[in-house]
Amino acid sequence: MTGAMVEIYCRSYASPPDAVTLDIDDTCDVAHGNQQMALFNAHYDERCFLPIHVYDAANARPVAMLFRPGKTPSGEEVRGHVRRMVRRIRTHWPDTRITIRGDSHYGRPEVMHGARPTA
Repeated sequence: MTGAMVEIYCRSYASPPDAVTLDIDDTCDVAHGNQQMALFNAHYDERCFLPIHVYDAANARPVAMLFRPGKTPSGEEVRGHVRRMVRRIRTHWPDTRITIRGDSHYGRPEVMHGARPTA
């Protein structure tokens, strides 16, 4: 489903943009009960899921959503998600400059070292 969202997002533009800024963040989705993947998160003091959301900063269009457990993602996990998303976007927009913007756990060394400069 995440891949389909990226496809829809890219096709929502009449032509490839010169540049995009994508905001990435997670949000606490409180779980009520014992659902699989619902974990206790001390930051939120709740049992929750912590899905990742990515939006186009210029127009608030959703780019991708990823359902995930209620724990802070590791740098390796984030790097994998960002790489897959950017690869999919590149199939539509090979020359677009892509800037990823997020808070501290999205700027971990594993993510930054795995990033490649864009056009």
